[in-house]
Amino acid sequence: MKPSSELDRRLHVVADSATGDLTPASQPPQLQADWQRICDDMTRFGLVRVTVANPVAELTCLCEAWSVDGSDGEIGVHGPGLQLRTWTDRLATATLDNGSGQAPGERTLRWLDWYGGEQLRVALTDESRWSCLRSLLIRQWAQPAVPRAVGHSAAARGPGRRRARPEQGPRRRQGQSPALDDRRRRPAAAGGCRGGCQAFDRALVAPFLDALAENASGIALGVQNDAVQLRHDTDFYRCDIAGDCLELNGSTATLALRRDALAFAEVVDSGDAPRHVRLLDAQRRVAATLWPSAAPGADTALWQALVNALRS
Repeated sequence: MKPSSELDRRLHVVADSATGDLTPASQPPQLQADWQRICDDMTRFGLVRVTVANPVAELTCLCEAWSVDGSDGEIGVHGPGLQLRTWTDRLATATLDNGSGQAPGERTLRWLDWYGGEQLRVALTDESRWSCLRSLLIRQWAQPAVPRAVGHSAAARGPGRRRARPEQGPRRRQGQSPALDDRRRRPAAAGGCRGGCQAFDRALVAPFLDALAENASGIALGVQNDAVQLRHDTDFYRCDIAGDCLELNGSTATLALRRDALAFAEVVDSGDAPRHVRLLDAQRRVAATLWPSAAPGADTALWQALVNALRS
């Protein structure tokens, strides 16, 4: 028998809530997810809807993955306006939910961490390739389950001990945008920022985003959690505020912010990179990053003027 302190990475199919649990006879065997192969096959899905969230921000975007790079636990997926990077040692399981199987949007691939928290959601659209995301593919995306230790010290922790959040997130790969920062804990000193950043009143985030949307400005957005970083570049045209919820809507993406969970905001100067805005939680972890669009013809002057207003 395998020691209880060791956990298997597995990929399994979950039943639709309307149909109840799968019967024991229909449950697939436990499998260890092959994250490299799953990411490679994402380039075959076509147009999909990707969601990455944390307690402060949720970014959902329509995108198409074209290429994959990296290995040894750090994998990047890229496409037009898309940069997605994941640290697979922080992922434990994946689930493939086919729903009723009647509509593409019901087919969803979810990546979960070691405590069952969703780190990434990939849902099909009407323009996706259905055959590339179906239950029979789980054998191609996995290897037979065998006892093995997981990355870093997770095996030693055992299933009953909750991992403390690291003081610093995964290392940045060479060439990665400095604006899409690791979920590092920033110093909690008076005044907030040090070096090339300046704190501003978080109440100004809403009018800042509203002004960008009113001018249909392009924005590059980054949202990250413990295992995944997602960056998407698009134009935004509407900002809706209802109580503590703020929703920024664009041509191919939606950003939802919980303003009650947003504790700090800062403008960052980072050398050669464009000046950008970071939103942080109460533990000073970076929850979302915003910087000017890299699309041709983007109104960088408007971005600069609005950011300067935050600093004044």
